[in-house]
Amino acid sequence: GFTVEGHPDVPHPACAPPCQIGVVGLCVIHLTRRDFLSHGFHGLNHGFSDRIPVTNPLDAMCQVVYRESGFPRERVVGMAGVLDSARMRTFIADALKVSVENVHAFVLGGHGDTMVPLPRYCTVAGIPITELLDTATIDAIVTRTANGGAEIVKLLGTGSAYYAPSSAIVQMVEAILKDKKRILPCAVFLQGEYGIRDLFVGVPVKLGAGGAEQVIEIRLEADEQVALDKSAASVKELVGALDL
Repeated sequence: GFTVEGHPDVPHPACAPPCQIGVVGLCVIHLTRRDFLSHGFHGLNHGFSDRIPVTNPLDAMCQVVYRESGFPRERVVGMAGVLDSARMRTFIADALKVSVENVHAFVLGGHGDTMVPLPRYCTVAGIPITELLDTATIDAIVTRTANGGAEIVKLLGTGSAYYAPSSAIVQMVEAILKDKKRILPCAVFLQGEYGIRDLFVGVPVKLGAGGAEQVIEIRLEADEQVALDKSAASVKELVGALDL
């Protein structure tokens, strides 16, 4: 675990073993939890106001932090959606040959291949991408986004992504420390929002000095809700493997 230099208020533990090609998060979950609790968490158990887990499998490890810390739910916020959305923004910008700064996108659900990218809510300079790209291209972007982490692992050969996750963490930490009230997709402990209860799942939240100050509920089409429910079920399975 480590803290932002000069700002020890927001520790963000990161101690998962490096990803390997073909290794599924569920296979390493018990090792990850043991190492996380013995090395990356208990040393940060006192004197901090927020926790931002970045350890995979992200959503299930958020559950560990939430339980072990005793913090209120708004003070434990998982980093996944900002990263996944950044990848989707990059793929959209590349397809349209525009600046990524003009692209807005976000991804719901668990941090894995069941994540739920939402093209309907993705825009380029305010224009929905559904008006700029054909269905086949959008579907390809959705699939690539869901498999973005695996693509990086394959390209690296050993280890996993580090630059984009670091950038995502900076956005979240700044939003909290500077009370920016930014709307960002993060893993939070849902209590009925989106029809999901007692699970950490990625949804849009308002991040500010109070942590996850508000869960933003957007209208989902029937197929989008089904996909989100499926993603939540995958997270629940991982949590079950932790015996929480």
